[in-house]
Amino acid sequence: MTVYSRVLVAVLVALPALPASAERLAFVSGMERDQLVSQLFALAGEEEVRIEGILPGSSRDRYRGDVWLLDATTRQVVWQLATARCTRAGRGLLSCTDSVRLPAGEYELYVSSYRSLRFWSGDHFDLFRFVDELLRGFEDESERLVDRIQVSVVGRGRSLGENTPERVRTRLGSGAIVALAGVGDGASLRRGFELATSAELEVWALGEVTRESVFDFGWIASLATGETLWRLDYLHSEPAGGAPKNRAARTPLHLPAGRYLVAYVTDDSHSFPDFNAAPPFDPMAWGIVVRGKGRGVAARTFEVGEGVGGAVVAALTEVRNRQHRRQEFVLKQPAILRIKAVGEAYGDAMADYGWIEEASTGRKVWEMRFGDTDHAGGARKNRMVDTRISLPAGSYVVHYVSDGSHAFGSWNAAPPREPELWGITLVAVGGAAGVERPEAAAPHPATGVLARIERVGDNEHRIVPFRLEEDAEVEVRALGEGSAGRMWDTAWIEEEATGRTVWEMTYRQTEHAGGAQKNRLFLGTVFLHAGAYSLHYESDGSHSYGGWNAASPPDPEAWGATVRLAPRLPAEAPPTPRP
Repeated sequence: MTVYSRVLVAVLVALPALPASAERLAFVSGMERDQLVSQLFALAGEEEVRIEGILPGSSRDRYRGDVWLLDATTRQVVWQLATARCTRAGRGLLSCTDSVRLPAGEYELYVSSYRSLRFWSGDHFDLFRFVDELLRGFEDESERLVDRIQVSVVGRGRSLGENTPERVRTRLGSGAIVALAGVGDGASLRRGFELATSAELEVWALGEVTRESVFDFGWIASLATGETLWRLDYLHSEPAGGAPKNRAARTPLHLPAGRYLVAYVTDDSHSFPDFNAAPPFDPMAWGIVVRGKGRGVAARTFEVGEGVGGAVVAALTEVRNRQHRRQEFVLKQPAILRIKAVGEAYGDAMADYGWIEEASTGRKVWEMRFGDTDHAGGARKNRMVDTRISLPAGSYVVHYVSDGSHAFGSWNAAPPREPELWGITLVAVGGAAGVERPEAAAPHPATGVLARIERVGDNEHRIVPFRLEEDAEVEVRALGEGSAGRMWDTAWIEEEATGRTVWEMTYRQTEHAGGAQKNRLFLGTVFLHAGAYSLHYESDGSHSYGGWNAASPPDPEAWGATVRLAPRLPAEAPPTPRP
């Protein structure tokens, strides 16, 4: 007889006697490291059950994994190893026993051999325990004895065998409106539901969330407006057992009649069944479940696709690193547009973002600014804006620009909850009537352009002449480099007859153009008399088109200057010359 066999016999002999009708309801043995095993059993009435275990550990260190019982209906923990009495049972082994009285129902036994890191307590780091773990190589002798694990649940009831993900999904889905459970790595799941009348709902969600980032999580949104009505985040969740990043929420939610989206996404690690740290207490429920509270909540479910629903006017999505994409659209009549943009922030500035400008003037009518954004899920720098704007009839260009890191297909941190929407999407509220879709719109001419200089590189001095047949207001748009109150890449206008400078791009007249702080933009009007002029642009030896030494502006091709006639109303008289 081996030492281990003698220990087990001694433990069993020492246990109090059970009623003759008592049976072994669940049994787990012979595990591997970082493994999770579950068994299911049923009780016909209220019964006291006993949990017996041989587990790796010592008088100094309790078992580094965990054992617990879960009520299969309520999904609540009804017993945990921490309450058991454990005594030494041989080198590197502990004998643990406990009992608990349970009502009739079905129960799930979980045995986890994932190591709990003792130097983390919730979200708090214990430096002294960390040093102790480090000196011991983050391992003790008992870690090598997980194959000796034996856990039994004994009582009067019925064994139901292995507790499978399919069983849990079926149970969670019973009576639920939507159940997306047991979700694995790299998933993006969506399901729609429709309420004929207002209803009181309950949302159950379990995912991977920290104070700084959200990695595996779910949300509910209105399909009519795109507004996010509920989402799993750190502030509105609580510890779910196991690793501190396991977070759970059970939230009541009132929704009016309408159509809704339920979605759940995961990153590439730590989800069911491949956890990279201690699993939560309800591991197979990893995901989101929506239920009606009480009786009479009727809902119709349906499949929904990815992206933003509605009459899409323009879509620049799945934007990758170092891209500047643009798309023109024409509004035949005033319209309300919904803007859904997802991008990257650096501090309180945007690194990947979009904007809309008038096609004829280049004037921005909307821009994605950090102060208007919300967290988009994943890494904290993932930002999103979901808003509406009113635009008059006219031709417009929507732009999206990205820097050299963290974009669709090449994330350097956790991706957002809707990675395929990285970019900007415009949707016509109320339908596409009066909208000329991008693919049908003819290229819009650059109306009224008198002179244009663009894509200026290092050490260039370009000159473009132009003439005015009558006195006029001209609009100047210039993009250059400036710092410390001085311009380094700059533009000016000279009168041909005299060589006199009639306009110059000075630092005080400019504003930040996006990207590096030294990217400067001038956008304004200048009155010029009839005559001949020349537009000049001069650059120094660094930071220009094709050779940036810091973050480029959002419209790098426009590095230079453009002069065009300022637009007039049809009945507007020519301007009165300035003195």
